[in-house]
Amino acid sequence: MGIPFRVHFSYQFLSMPNFIFPLFQKHFLTLTHFKKIMSDAIFTRSEVSMHCGEDDCWIIVGNYVYDVTKFVDMHPGGPEILLEFAGGDATDAFESVGHSMCARMMLTKFKIGSLPEEERPDFVQAEYITHAKISLPMAH
Repeated sequence: MGIPFRVHFSYQFLSMPNFIFPLFQKHFLTLTHFKKIMSDAIFTRSEVSMHCGEDDCWIIVGNYVYDVTKFVDMHPGGPEILLEFAGGDATDAFESVGHSMCARMMLTKFKIGSLPEEERPDFVQAEYITHAKISLPMAH
């Protein structure tokens, strides 16, 4: 017989600011999102560079292209942070800030495609947004 316990959490604990987790929860892993990931379009850096405004904002993180237009005004650091990298590669900036796992998973909602093989960086760290690290306990 096990020991009974309760799990207590609040959305406030899981999201900073409070809108991030509910927004993530509402949109993450929907059928539309799954289809979007599975039908991965290819965009060159030149094509991405044409989407560099507040009303049309694409960024590159790792090997992937994200249309963050709808998120520009909701970014916790302000729109100017995303607009600084609009149409370009935001990988180093994204990684240097130390975004939460929630923010990383939320970004996947905006994924619209990938870079072609020949335009991908020589080295992309495993922890970049594309694949979250998962640690499992070791069997002893």
